[in-house]
Amino acid sequence: MVGIRSFGAYVPMLRLPFAAIAGGGRKASGGGGEKAVAYFDEDAVTMAVAAATDCLRGLMASGSIASARAASARHAGQRHS
Repeated sequence: MVGIRSFGAYVPMLRLPFAAIAGGGRKASGGGGEKAVAYFDEDAVTMAVAAATDCLRGLMASGSIASARAASARHAGQRHS
């Protein structure tokens, strides 16, 4: 079976309010909300590993990790001409 079987995501827990961004600390007019920002020790690789771990958890929960491994083993054994 071909297709996406699982996906993973990671969103940093630290939040920065839009009011702090707009106007250099002054009270922003209208528009609430916040933006997720990485903490000082969270880089792109760290967040990618967390998302990949989340993806693998989804595969293990659905039981399709064994079938994906078997399919890739079959594919590796095929000759390409």
